[in-house]
Amino acid sequence: MDKNETNLDNFTQEIVKFSVLKIHLFALVVLVASLIIFGLPFYLIRSEYTISIINSIAANTQNNQFNVLVGIIGGFIGLLIGTAIMIVHELIHGIFYAYYAKNKWKSVKFGLVLKKGIAYCICTEVIKIRPFFITTIMPTVIMGIVPLIISLINGNLYFFFFGIINMLGGCGDIYIILRFLKESKDSYILDKSNEMCMHIYRRNIL
Repeated sequence: MDKNETNLDNFTQEIVKFSVLKIHLFALVVLVASLIIFGLPFYLIRSEYTISIINSIAANTQNNQFNVLVGIIGGFIGLLIGTAIMIVHELIHGIFYAYYAKNKWKSVKFGLVLKKGIAYCICTEVIKIRPFFITTIMPTVIMGIVPLIISLINGNLYFFFFGIINMLGGCGDIYIILRFLKESKDSYILDKSNEMCMHIYRRNIL
């Protein structure tokens, strides 16, 4: 972080660390909430369609039409789709970070933490807390909430599952936002999610 760009002399820094276990547990909360908020209406609106799809899958399974090869191919395709979703998710973070950062894309960095199994996009300069909230939540809105709303309108099960998957993918982002929701709008934040922490800068009260 370059302090010449944002004067933080009158601010106090706190390093806030996050637990991977707590985020994973929070993912269960997000899953249940998403299924109640979106899944229940989807089923009520499109119950016949949903039941027909479930019955079709069950019938094919009973008839042994899903063999090992199909399972392997399906798993590989799922891995590719999951990787693509992860890349797009982080890219959306990057686009908004570049919009708010003074040095634009020069301050945006992407990477992987293989030991913890996470991908990340961070901004190497501090930004105000509200732009940080927008940057953090946008992948979940674009790839999670919007497809779920569309699924309620057109009854498309693929949109529904895509939205649910991305709600789960955004659980860490939602967790972080809730953690800092009560911060003053004058506060700044430095994204250190690659280190499972954030640096929050609060203005000193004279």
